[in-house]
Amino acid sequence: MNAGDLHDAVRFQDDWTLAEDAPQPDDLPYLETIFAQANGYIGMRGSLEEGAPPGADSEPYFVCQGVFDQQPGRYETDELVNLPDWLPIELEMGGARLGSEASAVVKHQRRLSLRDGILTRELTVRLPEGEVYLVFRRLLSQANRHLAAWQMRLAANGTVSPIRLGWGFATDRTNRGTVHVAETHHAAPSPETVLHEVRTLESGITVAQAQVCRMRVDGADAAPRDTREVAGDGFAGIQWAFDADSGREIVVERANAVCTSRDRAEGPPQRRAAAYAFDAATVGFEALAEQTRGAWAEKWARANVRIEGDRTADRALRYCLFQLMQANIDDDDRTAIGAKALSGPGYRGHFFWDTEMFMEPLFAHTDPDAARNLVAFRHRILPGARERARQMGCRGARFPWEATRDGHEQCPRWLPEGDREVRIVTGEREDHITADVAWGARYYYQVTGDDDFWYRQGLELLVAAARFWQSRVEWNEEKDRFEILRVMGPDENHKLVDNNAYTNYLAAWTLETAAETVDRRVREEPWAARLKALGVEANEARDWRRTAAAMYLPLEEQTGIIPQHDGFVKAVRGGEDVQPLKQADVLMLLRLFPDLLPGEAEVRNWELYEPLTEHGSSLSPSVHAMVAARLGLTAEAESYLREALLVDLADTHGNSAEGLHAAALGGAWLAVVQGTGGLWVDSSGGLHLDPSLPEGWERVQLGLCLRGGVLRCRMRPQRIMLSFHHPGGEALEITVAGEPLQLSPGLCHRVALD
Repeated sequence: MNAGDLHDAVRFQDDWTLAEDAPQPDDLPYLETIFAQANGYIGMRGSLEEGAPPGADSEPYFVCQGVFDQQPGRYETDELVNLPDWLPIELEMGGARLGSEASAVVKHQRRLSLRDGILTRELTVRLPEGEVYLVFRRLLSQANRHLAAWQMRLAANGTVSPIRLGWGFATDRTNRGTVHVAETHHAAPSPETVLHEVRTLESGITVAQAQVCRMRVDGADAAPRDTREVAGDGFAGIQWAFDADSGREIVVERANAVCTSRDRAEGPPQRRAAAYAFDAATVGFEALAEQTRGAWAEKWARANVRIEGDRTADRALRYCLFQLMQANIDDDDRTAIGAKALSGPGYRGHFFWDTEMFMEPLFAHTDPDAARNLVAFRHRILPGARERARQMGCRGARFPWEATRDGHEQCPRWLPEGDREVRIVTGEREDHITADVAWGARYYYQVTGDDDFWYRQGLELLVAAARFWQSRVEWNEEKDRFEILRVMGPDENHKLVDNNAYTNYLAAWTLETAAETVDRRVREEPWAARLKALGVEANEARDWRRTAAAMYLPLEEQTGIIPQHDGFVKAVRGGEDVQPLKQADVLMLLRLFPDLLPGEAEVRNWELYEPLTEHGSSLSPSVHAMVAARLGLTAEAESYLREALLVDLADTHGNSAEGLHAAALGGAWLAVVQGTGGLWVDSSGGLHLDPSLPEGWERVQLGLCLRGGVLRCRMRPQRIMLSFHHPGGEALEITVAGEPLQLSPGLCHRVALD
């Protein structure tokens, strides 16, 4: 990979900094996504403070995770609400407004620090009175997630008077024309404080914001020479007036706090927000930045991956990790990570199967508490999932394809497309989501050994999923087997098929895993009591096992080919005009279960499905990279790894302006760690590591949380160095390059690679 692989508008300044210079108007929506910031609780796009220049598109977006409201009308689904925006300013210097033709920007650079999440923007503006040098910095605090902060440094090489700075809230934000909030309170109790409160129209959530602004001149506290309240044209706040003299530096700092009625905290949201904002303004931007820097240092100590020999891959993966980590909140099991994280309006902030299959594994190995929170979200929405199963005439729980605040389906049945409407069936037919949830819960338990989670939540998720599949399958009397009919797999190009391989195999896995778990735990306490509370008896587990054994698992015995669904392989071999695959379900299946088929059969499936895949899903390249790496297809693995790493940095799908592809970010990590690094968990829960570095890669360094400890890996083409650290002194059993090892804590182990 090389730097030229990135989108023309961005570049890496160094290993930890993404930069852009002199953005073109057409690139602004894309750059708003790429420079998005979040802390799990609040998120915002990288919009310009003064707004987009005339004629340029822009979609400012400021959200608070969990603040959903229903979209009215025919397409009644929840949306993550675009809230009144604290960022915008109106900056007028000597009569010329920043962003207008009267203020000529002669230099512009923006830098996003992946080390601490601070976005810095430097401008040189040419005015008749002289040049003004501006530095804007903004952050979303990782130390107190209710806080956002902004700083402006202004220096002029001549006297510029007056300077007028309007700050406060853009009150006219909507979700692409849909209004979701009504203002309930607005006040400016002092020249340095603005309070704003709204309530969502359907969900009734109160969102309060408080903004406090302070000024210094040459390091000393100062005050503007004039202040006044401003309101109108979608903006409400305060305007300050002051002068800038040559040789003097003016610093303006704003602290903005967000609190809601859904917070797990006591007291009115407005009171809490005001207290947070006042305290933050008192300590100042630099102190807030240092606190956030410390929180990020802890994250990077666990999650950073170092790739030597491919600088672009190293930096691109770090960007993927940064965006995914900042989007996640680890202490609120009422939310998960949306398909676009918190970076844009695409998919309305909904949560998909992406969470379990592409994001949760990253957190399970780098931040187990955050991973547990993601799985716990599914447990919290069980009531709605159970109701959906009942509506289908099934038992157990059928999880929503698109989820938000509860377990009710948020996938629309119809969507507009031009001057017509298109029927959407994914929410009704992608039943594999229930098996995906079970797989995610089980994977978390396998790699962490978190018995408390498995007892309280995981076991119930697995039982609910097994009961769903037990009632969802259909018996084919003629063929003496269970089948699953009228479904859609991850490959959404093929709708309403019978016996989708991905769905059937995962359904059978769910049933067998649930039965095995019951058999193993039914005579152990407190597990036996927990199973009794869930109403599970031995005969029910036997039924699950019998159904799994009788499930039709598509497979050609002679060739080892797994037909994606009934009739698919026959159509391909018959020369029919087969619609390309959006993503290859069978290769996804082989990614999840690397020991499902012998190597030569895996190769045959690759040779069948890889040429048929159009990669219409951003998830597809990472899956192909993982499977190709395991098969020893180094050139193909490296090519697909490149695509996985650059989905957003190169805008490979042309739609990053809608928001980041959050699951693809997680998929990039999987492609490196499970593909290149060869990490996988076998059907018995055994851990395996079988690295195969791409050509030119000299070394990969990473850490993996496993079974309560941390495995440190240093991989080279010819050898791997391993050390395991466990607070309880326990050893780790793992198979490395086919060699079973027991890693004793504190010791370094070297394994030669063929």
